[in-house]
Amino acid sequence: MGVYFNINPPKYCCHCGWSVNPRRKDFKRHRSMTCYQCGCGFVHIQRNQIEKSVLREFNLFHPEEIE
Repeated sequence: MGVYFNINPPKYCCHCGWSVNPRRKDFKRHRSMTCYQCGCGFVHIQRNQIEKSVLREFNLFHPEEIE
C-alpha cells in the first residue's frame, strides 16, 4: 500500500523542484512521471515535503518562509 495525497495541490519534483500540472489527464493514472527539468523520476509529493535546500536553490520559498 502506498501513500496517496490530494491531487488538487501542485506536486513538485523532489530532485529539482519543478512542478507538474495536476490537470494533465494522465496525472491520476500514473503515480510518477519523468521530470521535464532534470529527467529524474517525478515524485508526486506535497511542497512542504521537499527538502529546504531544494526550495532555497530553486527560489520556491514564499517570502514569509525565509528565516
